[in-house]
Amino acid sequence: MDALLVISGSALILITLVDFLFTTLSCNGSGFISTTTNRVLDLLLLPRFKIVRDWSGVIHLTGTLLVWVVLLVLGGWLVFSSHPDMVINSTTKLAANAGERAYYTAFVFSTLGIGDYVPGSSLSRHVTAVYSVLGFGVLTTAITYILSVTGAATKKKNLATFISSMGDNPTDLYAYFTTEPDGSFFTERIDDLVTQLNQHINDHLCYPIVHYFHSDKRPWSAIVQLSSLYECLLALRIRYADDPGVLTHTRRVERCIDRFLELARVPARLRRTDDDTLVNIRREWRGELLGPLIGDTAHSEESRSFGALLRQAGHDWKSVFERDG
Repeated sequence: MDALLVISGSALILITLVDFLFTTLSCNGSGFISTTTNRVLDLLLLPRFKIVRDWSGVIHLTGTLLVWVVLLVLGGWLVFSSHPDMVINSTTKLAANAGERAYYTAFVFSTLGIGDYVPGSSLSRHVTAVYSVLGFGVLTTAITYILSVTGAATKKKNLATFISSMGDNPTDLYAYFTTEPDGSFFTERIDDLVTQLNQHINDHLCYPIVHYFHSDKRPWSAIVQLSSLYECLLALRIRYADDPGVLTHTRRVERCIDRFLELARVPARLRRTDDDTLVNIRREWRGELLGPLIGDTAHSEESRSFGALLRQAGHDWKSVFERDG
């Protein structure tokens, strides 16, 4: 028996299994393999086009699952290749070749068990039993993970449409929240928003892959709507600078946004420090709303993060401030 194949195959299975279980069951982020897979996919699939934006989440989810399965099957194949008697033809009793062992490994992992190739020794039978149970557990957990991720993606769209229902852009949001001059309209309606924000943050922590579920339509794009809300909050802080009650509630939402930005995978390659588009837009629209005292319009770390996330999702600051129709 080739001990090197057994050790390398077993190590590959163990490392992949740890990454799989941590990502799908820990609710504390994702492992190294899945994180790396999604970063590579993000580099390849920067959603410049509508069809890529609409399918980005599906591609990331299926790509991650495929990498896990391929690595687990590859590890099993190495183990089953460690000795000629590990897999034999059920009819001729001859040792299987490399391709036939790969075929056998895949069917054992899927728990289908065709029967044309079988274990050729007592050790191989025990390995096959353990490996088939492993495959069954991985596949059933993967199905549960898919349902959880798609559920989180749906709630992400719910958050986007909830924000967009209050205002199509920062100007409309500002008008909505300042319906009552004393800010009471904002403070009385902020609890539902904070609840949905916290739900999305928790989903982001449990299933980071939900970040890659983008939308071509602005009302369903969470990053566009969160950017719009962020800009509106900055304007509200200026208007109600002397109102501690309103400022307390704006800080509640800002803390939620800060937690979201801590969890979001902000691509450093898309951060821009010399982009004056947002500064110019801020200066114009705040001047219209607030008059001469428009506050600081310069970039902050938060706005740079939002800008990078917008570009990652195929949008920009202009799409945040524009009106539908």
